[in-house]
Amino acid sequence: MGNSPHGMLAYGYDLGGGDSGWSVTNTTESGRLDLSWHFDEYDDFVEHAEARLLERIAGFTETDWTVEGFRQRRDAAQDLIGVTFTEHGDVQQPSYALTAHVIDASWERPEPIRLADLEQLRVAESWDERLTTALNILEVTPRQQDPAWLLMTSG
Repeated sequence: MGNSPHGMLAYGYDLGGGDSGWSVTNTTESGRLDLSWHFDEYDDFVEHAEARLLERIAGFTETDWTVEGFRQRRDAAQDLIGVTFTEHGDVQQPSYALTAHVIDASWERPEPIRLADLEQLRVAESWDERLTTALNILEVTPRQQDPAWLLMTSG
C-alpha cells in the first residue's frame, strides 16, 4: 500500500532540503546548512528549528512530554509562533516550507478558495511579520525574495 499524493496551497517561504537541496543562502559550498545553532547535518533540522522558535517566541523550553499538560502547553506556545514547517515533495527525503497558512487539497473534492478572503486574513493575522520574525530567529535567508503562495505536492 503506497502513499496517495496530495496538494497544498501554502503562504510562506520554500526552504528546500531533501534531495532537492536547500533553497536558502545559508549553506556551505557542499550544500549543507550553515547556521550558528544547527551543528549536525544528520540532526532533524525541523525539530531543532521548532524548539528554537518555541523558546525564543513563546518562552517554551519543556522537553519532557510525559509531564501532565505538556501537549496543551506546547500547542498553546505553537499558536503564539504562528508559523509551521510544511513538508513537501518526496516523503522519504522531504523538502520544507516555512508557512503561515496551509490549505490541504481534499482527495475527494476540490476546495473552493476565495483569494480576497485569504488576503484579508494575511493582513489581519500578520503573516508576513510572523514569517520575518521566524526567519530572523532561525538566522535563515531564503533565496525567495518575499513570502508567496506556494503550490506544493507531497506523497
